[in-house]
Amino acid sequence: MTKLDYYLTQDHAARQRTMLISVSVGALAGMLAELLGAAFNVAVVVCVLTVGGLEIIRAVSYAPPVRKIIQSSADFQETRRYLLGLVYSAVGCLAVAFWASPRVEAMVERKLREATAGDPPYDKANKLIKSALQNDIRINSATVEIVRRKVAGTHSRVTGDVQASVNLTLAQLDAYQIYVLTGIKLNVVPRAVFLSAYTYSVNDTIRVNWGPNIGEDRSRATINAVDFNRAQSPAIFSYEGGGSRDAFVSHLTATSTMSGGAFVPPAFIQRDSSPSKLAVFDVTVLNLSQALDDIIWVNVTFDRCRINYQGGRLQLKWVTFKDCQFNSENESARAILDRIRQQGTNSMTWGIP
Repeated sequence: MTKLDYYLTQDHAARQRTMLISVSVGALAGMLAELLGAAFNVAVVVCVLTVGGLEIIRAVSYAPPVRKIIQSSADFQETRRYLLGLVYSAVGCLAVAFWASPRVEAMVERKLREATAGDPPYDKANKLIKSALQNDIRINSATVEIVRRKVAGTHSRVTGDVQASVNLTLAQLDAYQIYVLTGIKLNVVPRAVFLSAYTYSVNDTIRVNWGPNIGEDRSRATINAVDFNRAQSPAIFSYEGGGSRDAFVSHLTATSTMSGGAFVPPAFIQRDSSPSKLAVFDVTVLNLSQALDDIIWVNVTFDRCRINYQGGRLQLKWVTFKDCQFNSENESARAILDRIRQQGTNSMTWGIP
């Protein structure tokens, strides 16, 4: 009888201790993987591999309490059955993990629709979205858009804390969509600004606290910069002092008009040099200037804009440029702008998987 045979068929106490330790360490490894941002399926794989690895290491390194072991074919068959069972169990756990994922996602989608079926506040929906974001549970984009439009439709009917809760739900939904499309998680603060379907005329920079600014609908929520003085008001939106907070602008159109002759249009958005993340999602930018550096652009169309890029971090996902002018004082940045120009009106992705 070999050492492995003895361990698997005779020393039950040693096997029980090994199983207890390996399962505990495996569960801890899986939890740690999730805390570090791994998807649920990946965490399960980490758990199973950790348990299996510890079991194998213990079996191989096992030292029996007796010096002389007599080998028997019966014990060998028992060992073989045990090892096959271990392999089948590991494969079964992995199969269940991946098979269960679509069922979990379908359940989350159903609960999200149910949680937003009635009147606000939507605290349960907020928790579901946050959980889906943390655990990388993929909700169908069509479901997210249906829920978003439903929730946005309740905004005008509520006030005060309930309206703030609706804003938070909309912010969570957009932050989730941005994460699904880019893999970038945003630290969304509870304070969110909602812009109903309307044309807002502004003649000065909107200085925004870092946080979400959400339009009701890309084609119907419009901000029009009228007669901007570039020296005093260089951009429609200005983000400063982010600290640990992130921000995004979503679901609107920004444009500019000038009552006089030729003019240099203001920028759509400008930001400070803080480490905070700033994203623009599902937006049309028309007749404005814009620096692309250090902003996350997702599903954005620039139409007849003056585009500037100076070599900062460039993150584009499904971004289209129509009849735009490009400028840069940086040689390497000009090479990138040339590649963007060559795309024509085709949607472009750069710097985002």
